Amino acid sequence: MEVIKRLREEAFVKSTEDKLLSHAYIKAAEKGELSLTQKQSFAQEQYHIQLSDAISFATLSGHGGFAPDTLTNAAIPEAEPGKQDDLFQFLLGGEVYASSLLLKYAQSLGLDEDRLKSSRPSARAQAYPSYWARLALSKKRAAGAAACAINFPAWGRMCRRLLQALGEKDQMYSGIDDESLAFIKFFAVPIDGLDEMAAKIIDEERVSYDELVEHVRLLNEYEVMFWDAVFETSCGRISVGNRDLVLVPIANGDTAKASVSHGLKKIPRLAVDVDSFLLKGGDLRNEVQTALAFLLLELQRDVADGSLGDALHEVRGESGNLVAHALGGGDGDLIDDALVGVEVQSQAGVVLLHDGPSGLLDGLRADTLGGSEGN
Repeated sequence: MEVIKRLREEAFVKSTEDKLLSHAYIKAAEKGELSLTQKQSFAQEQYHIQLSDAISFATLSGHGGFAPDTLTNAAIPEAEPGKQDDLFQFLLGGEVYASSLLLKYAQSLGLDEDRLKSSRPSARAQAYPSYWARLALSKKRAAGAAACAINFPAWGRMCRRLLQALGEKDQMYSGIDDESLAFIKFFAVPIDGLDEMAAKIIDEERVSYDELVEHVRLLNEYEVMFWDAVFETSCGRISVGNRDLVLVPIANGDTAKASVSHGLKKIPRLAVDVDSFLLKGGDLRNEVQTALAFLLLELQRDVADGSLGDALHEVRGESGNLVAHALGGGDGDLIDDALVGVEVQSQAGVVLLHDGPSGLLDGLRADTLGGSEGN
């Protein structure tokens, strides 16, 4: 226990706590300003993290053969003799149990497991589970146990604040007991006996303090990187069916402003994100303020036949404004009067790029571009 107490007095622990205390993701949630894209990003990254961490915890608890493609319906290996109360066996069970809760949260955001599984993870968000995999492969049980004792309470505090914020501020949920928030609530509850379980492993492994501290420091930094990544997620991704477009605001000079009208018909499984954002690019010397923005459309039929020109009509200049025609499907309009207006005060543009498997510009062609003319 003395090792854990000493680790908690390290300067990097206080630094991590300060960064998380004032983190923009939680602040946005507490103000009711967290965007749909940011909430989806949390669910998507956690889906990949959970699977990786479960395999790492299984390895650290002696189950090297545990390597499922998904945690859905995964069977938890029985504990080895004498390890029924092992910390990593306990954590493995928690990850498998929580996996079904994550699917409920994702479903509230319009994401099923196929969408979660196929989502493109962030390198920054996945640094955390990647380091756990490194610890597992090198069999550093003591370092992992020490990291749990220091890092897990910080993660739990973030989940408690997020649960409170979404339950009270987000109209999608009825309160903190909404079943869609059960995943966040599960991790918001402190782990009973965490320090004792961690200390037992540290004592058994007989490692020095210096062999632990750097691993703990790195996992603390990766915790912050996770929250950074889900907050700063792609600000302009539009999903149509199983294809993604990336909306890239381009300004050259002063300020471009955009807004969106709200004449949307009710469409099954339609998710609309109309939160605001502010972009500042020092190199481009621009400032883009928008009250738009990005319609995340999951159409019930497949639009992957190349007819994106029908799904997103042309953008043209009119008296210094950009107007996007109503978004529609092949056999008729799906949305009435969903117009995007952009007031251009200098040269500016909005470009739609097809974000295919080969890269950001893969499949770029005329029918996926919207050009603009400014005054």
